[in-house]
Amino acid sequence: MSKKISILFVDDEPNILDGLRRLFHSMKNEWEIYYVYSGKDAIKLIEEKEIDIIFSDMKMPEIDGVDLLQEVKKLKPGMTRIILSENSDRDMILQASKSAHQFLGKPCNFSLILASIERVIYLKKIIRNRSFINIIAGIEGLPCVPELYFELEREINSPASSIRKVSEIVSKDISMTAKILQIVNSAFFGHPQPISNIMNAINYLGFDTVKSLVLFVKIFSLENTKERAFNINEFWNHSLQVAKLSQEYVQEKSSDPKMPEKAFIAGLLHDIGKLVLLKIPGYFNKISEISKNENLTFTEAEYKFFNTSHAEVGAYLLGLWGFPESIMEVIAYHHYIPKSEIYSQNNELILKAVHLANYFAHTGKLDFEYIEEFKADDKLEEYNAIVEKVKESYEQKNFIFR
Repeated sequence: MSKKISILFVDDEPNILDGLRRLFHSMKNEWEIYYVYSGKDAIKLIEEKEIDIIFSDMKMPEIDGVDLLQEVKKLKPGMTRIILSENSDRDMILQASKSAHQFLGKPCNFSLILASIERVIYLKKIIRNRSFINIIAGIEGLPCVPELYFELEREINSPASSIRKVSEIVSKDISMTAKILQIVNSAFFGHPQPISNIMNAINYLGFDTVKSLVLFVKIFSLENTKERAFNINEFWNHSLQVAKLSQEYVQEKSSDPKMPEKAFIAGLLHDIGKLVLLKIPGYFNKISEISKNENLTFTEAEYKFFNTSHAEVGAYLLGLWGFPESIMEVIAYHHYIPKSEIYSQNNELILKAVHLANYFAHTGKLDFEYIEEFKADDKLEEYNAIVEKVKESYEQKNFIFR
């Protein structure tokens, strides 16, 4: 029998915990649910029990939400960590962005909390290698391209700095894009609709908030990798190619003005799981060796050796960070064709776009097998025309398709 999921609510206000008890009374036979009034009691319980998810208030005596989640991350890095708090001090929220996966505001209705729990249950099913969960959930900052980071730092410190220029820099980097979108779409900032455009995100957060995130909170990592089989500049180049190709493809096929920017973000983030896997020493060297010796693709070698690939790892991370299910699906399935019933039909266009763009960016040709499987043979001429148009445009800008 599978283990029940276990949930911990931490809040120093008795009426808040009493309200949560009433809300979750009907789930007591399905889940193990604990309620404690302080960070100290929470830490004691976590040391004794296996907890899957923690919901913590922000402002509490002795140990506040920021310090509590930092300690939880050290003790049990695989736990999902969620802030459940009223709009608090913005600096505290930004500090918590290094340890909290999601932010939910108070008052919070039952359906939102329930959706967060159900998402964690779903995410645990997509990772076949359980040892990866601690690595993914323990991530504090993903490495970004050093040149872009220093360019961003210079721009932010410049008297002539502009949101447009900052947005251009951020939108070129996978780690920066993912983290900014995670923060701006959190409940704390209260935007009524998800934001997927980086300029809109930075404009909404405000220049001072972005400056604080970069210079003081330091949410972006500059750690060096010793993996000879991984080059972050090549990784960046490939991700940007896929983003641009996906955007162009969707622009040709959809009349919805928001779809191309969603396709750009999905394409840019499609390989974000690889940045997570840099945390495993020797991962890329090992997988590249298997790939070469056994004539397998990188992804096939991952499945053979670890029974999981960077695709599921990336989807898990973005799911933890509260990204829309549509983005998670594209990331999880960008290497192979899923059965139609396990992905959203209205997400099919972006899913196709990212797969075809990724395949083309790697090989310089279309994936005919994929096109046939989607019964889109009659669109072959259209695909070729779009690819040639984009290829010519971006080769002029020194992109290398290989």
